Amino acid sequence: MLKLCRKLMLISLVIIIPTIFSFVATTFFHEYFANGEYAIVDVQNEYEKNDHTYNRVLIMGDSVAQSSYIPKDLSNDVYNLSLGGETPVDGYFRLAEYLENHEAPEYLFCSYNPSEFSTPRFIWKGIISSTGIPLDMAMKIMEDAKNYEDSELNRDHSKLQALACHYGVYPDSVVANIKALFYNIFQGSCYERYVEQRDWVIEHRGQWPYYTKGGKNDDVRKLPMLKDGSFYAADMMETYMKRIISLCEEKGIAFIYETVPFNESSYNHVDPIYKESYAAFWRNISKEYPNATLNGDICFYSDIYFSDNCHLNLDGADKFTKHIREKYSDIFEEAQL
Repeated sequence: MLKLCRKLMLISLVIIIPTIFSFVATTFFHEYFANGEYAIVDVQNEYEKNDHTYNRVLIMGDSVAQSSYIPKDLSNDVYNLSLGGETPVDGYFRLAEYLENHEAPEYLFCSYNPSEFSTPRFIWKGIISSTGIPLDMAMKIMEDAKNYEDSELNRDHSKLQALACHYGVYPDSVVANIKALFYNIFQGSCYERYVEQRDWVIEHRGQWPYYTKGGKNDDVRKLPMLKDGSFYAADMMETYMKRIISLCEEKGIAFIYETVPFNESSYNHVDPIYKESYAAFWRNISKEYPNATLNGDICFYSDIYFSDNCHLNLDGADKFTKHIREKYSDIFEEAQL
């Protein structure tokens, strides 16, 4: 009996108590335990649902897009709604919700790291935890994933796991919250970091640099899920990318896709076949959507404009934003800064 009690106490200490703690931290105090990117998620979700400001130009995509486009240097009616970890799947649902709460913009600029098309994220570890989408939306995505053979979302996944992540009781979430607790105690304040990042994103209309250090980057990006060196788009990602374009056409929004430059090290690493097949992917989509502007040409900037293997630093974002403003001068020529 004593051994059983000891086992139960051990289970409580190792599993039950940390899980309860994580649930409370996630549900009621996530500003004090979440990593910094949750501040960005909160700002973007709040803007998407409750801020009804009209934006003539909207920018959407993943962290590559969020770090690359500087709205205030384009126009005062531009907002960057991008989010780290976003894919075309959750991007479609977020755009639909944005349009329910805002007047449709005239233009939508969209950019994703090419690898986002090739590596569908686990629903509970990526889409839910990274972008904070509503649980009912996550369930719809999981249900639709069953229709795609190459979707990782339909392999041994359950709605119970999605619920666990949403409420902070998935193992990864528990570990993250415990780490945050130790960070608060020994290193600093998660809440201060949360407020700092939240205020930056609000002030800069959705843009977030992620990293601000420059200098040479010796790492090269490894592009996963290559097929004979070629770019590969998962069926689910391609379908939802097309749904985004179709939704724009339905709402009278001019859709523009721009490929953000690679860093030079990555560019030199990537097989030329990959670059051509990625461009061909967008050329094929343009046949179905001739009114959309789709740029699938991969170019590069010097490593000094990057803070890691794919995110532009502030100097790189400035360079890219100026390029966009000049390339689309007909859109921004009368813009007020």
